[in-house]
Amino acid sequence: DLKTLLEVYDVPCEIDMVDIDIQTSEYVLFSDSSVLELLTARVRRVHIGTHGGNDEMIKHTFEAHGWRSVWDFAASQIRTQLGPVEFGDGVQS
Repeated sequence: DLKTLLEVYDVPCEIDMVDIDIQTSEYVLFSDSSVLELLTARVRRVHIGTHGGNDEMIKHTFEAHGWRSVWDFAASQIRTQLGPVEFGDGVQS
């Protein structure tokens, strides 16, 4: 689990960013409230590759723990401030 991973590698108390792209398993991972509590306590930003599941569940789960969404793109072509970008997977950050 995530807590063990951080302990085994003696990760410092505060982490700038965690990038998670686990091919639909993100929905299972973030349904565990202890994972959100750990991320909220130790991480400044979480960047998630989403894969067409319940992306809104992830967004609302993070918001319920006090997180603010900065990026939320579905898998498609999106017009961004940098121009059009094709997203094969969704992105939440």
